[in-house]
Amino acid sequence: PLIFDSLAAAYLPLAAVFAGAALRLPGRWGWLRRACAVLASALGAYYVSLEIRRFWQGDDLSLPGVSDPELYSYTVALLLASAGGLILAFWRRSDLLRKLAMAGGVLTIAKVFLVDMSGLSGLMRVFSFMGLGLALVGLAWLNRVMNAQWQKRPKGNADPAN
Repeated sequence: PLIFDSLAAAYLPLAAVFAGAALRLPGRWGWLRRACAVLASALGAYYVSLEIRRFWQGDDLSLPGVSDPELYSYTVALLLASAGGLILAFWRRSDLLRKLAMAGGVLTIAKVFLVDMSGLSGLMRVFSFMGLGLALVGLAWLNRVMNAQWQKRPKGNADPAN
């Protein structure tokens, strides 16, 4: 079945090993912890993209081309990952995670602007541009709110990972 298939068996255990290493390595191995976290995230993202591809293309992942629903699914996945990153950044009060999540949001907006809108015409394109502008305004507002919240915290509670 979808999600619990050979793709999951191939990528998720290795991603879990890297994630476990990132959580369990001592603090003096900071560069290795970051590398393991990046590898775990990359493997997880690759697995999700392959599952989206499999959902829309079937079992043959080598088919050429990308359908419009598949493109929109990638956009939704990027948007959800960015939102999850922002929630995690706010929860952990991490400037690095916030900047990565904002970069993911900007990447999503750029993908919508450069790739997804090429298939739209007329009023759909106009409304999409309006939505894109509102998304940019929302990101700026969210960034300002997060900065304001973090400015209220006492100096002793600073995140050591920043």
